[in-house]
Amino acid sequence: MKVAVLIRRTPEYRLFAPVIDAGLARGWEVECWHDYSQSSVGLKGYQFPSIESVPALRNGRPVVRSYQGRAELRAWLTEMQTDAVVAGETADGAIGLPLPTPRPLWVYQQYGLDSIVGKSPESILACDLLAWYSRWWHECAGAYYASEGLVPDRDAYLGEAAARTVFVGLPELDAAPLVDRDEVRRRWGIPHKQPVVVLFPFPQGVGRGTFWPKRICAEPSRLRQLGSIAVYRRFEYLRHVMNGWNDPNVVKAIRRFCDRNGASLLVKSRAKTPIPAYTSSVADRCLYDESYYPATVLEALSIASLSIGYYSNTVFESVALGVPNLCVTYRAEDYLEDDPGYFSRYYSPVEGGPFQFGGVSTAASIPEALELLSTRALADFAMDQRARTRYVERFLSHTSGDAGARTMDAVEQTLNRPGGASRGTV
Repeated sequence: MKVAVLIRRTPEYRLFAPVIDAGLARGWEVECWHDYSQSSVGLKGYQFPSIESVPALRNGRPVVRSYQGRAELRAWLTEMQTDAVVAGETADGAIGLPLPTPRPLWVYQQYGLDSIVGKSPESILACDLLAWYSRWWHECAGAYYASEGLVPDRDAYLGEAAARTVFVGLPELDAAPLVDRDEVRRRWGIPHKQPVVVLFPFPQGVGRGTFWPKRICAEPSRLRQLGSIAVYRRFEYLRHVMNGWNDPNVVKAIRRFCDRNGASLLVKSRAKTPIPAYTSSVADRCLYDESYYPATVLEALSIASLSIGYYSNTVFESVALGVPNLCVTYRAEDYLEDDPGYFSRYYSPVEGGPFQFGGVSTAASIPEALELLSTRALADFAMDQRARTRYVERFLSHTSGDAGARTMDAVEQTLNRPGGASRGTV
């Protein structure tokens, strides 16, 4: 059996390293196909998938090849240079239409909400195998497509998608047992028994030109805030300024919260979202991605007592590792200037969603978060283990450490069906 894994950016190894390891453990031929047409400069230039970026794996090393964009990848697929392709992109998104027939089995592995938003239902259904975290995401896709008028019949879409869908969990979590908590504390200089609060900082509208993120929420100077309001005539934000509803004040409140509770403040971000000076100046340690297998985020959460973020999808890793979460919320109209259909449906403080789940994750607006952080103790955020079990079942299926193996099980079973090694339709 031969399987290729597409790597468009190095952070994808967070997701795919366990899948690759699972294939190598079976004795399969596993190749990593790195997209060298990606830019090596700009905001995400540091994520360029160089051949040298392959992390150390437990079960050997895959063959690593580079390709130059769609045309060369299409040629490889047409030549059937592998039995299956595992990717964080749909087949038509990776090579365009029409898809070659026959072609290798195309496995679309979920990589957060982006696996749904921005993908048409036709693009999803053109994949041969859909590896979702859990049934909730499958149904979320159907509800979103129906609400946007992209499918005439939600149930018909779900039925067609179900024929090629497996629920495997989040492969990144397979790497959690590789983390040595004591070694992590030694490396980062955090005393053995000291509580740790991990902050995933406000994204500041990086890559966007919208008003509120940079000029109000992430601006520490009240004078500059007022100047921007006057110049751009955005008087609706005067009350934000007058009440101190901004990220610098949230960060200060988190620092005071940590001091009251004897906790270390660990700030984890990504290079494309630089940690601002007002945050780094009060943090005990600031981190960017030091590793993707195991991911630095798993290392940070392995020693955490509480995680805090602004609608950060790290809530899934946090809860999976038994760490309660505080989600600081904001409105789509503030962050994006409008509300795309997916935003308020997914990034929501409604009970039972990913960010507000009683006993697991608490969603609070900036004013509410400032109040909570000033009045609550660390113990008040303690996780309810029964609620955690329900959360995991809903959003992640399981945390048994074999999501990569489940993906490869599904690949093997599909390929072993009649006609499975020569795809054109499912």
